[in-house]
Amino acid sequence: MKIKSFAPLIAVFGTSFLITITLLKSFQIFMGISICLLAMLKLMDIEAFGTSYKKYDLISSQFAS
Repeated sequence: MKIKSFAPLIAVFGTSFLITITLLKSFQIFMGISICLLAMLKLMDIEAFGTSYKKYDLISSQFAS
């Protein structure tokens, strides 16, 4: 597995860590910021996210064409 594929993930957690240090907050704030940034990554390619989500969602897999 290439390290290049982990670049966005490393950027998200690095940014979250820096924001948390800047705000002098706790680990809970770090996790909240990380989850928000990960959600933004999903929104960057919403069609691919929807397609991959159908693989794991039992209800939508029944109605997939």
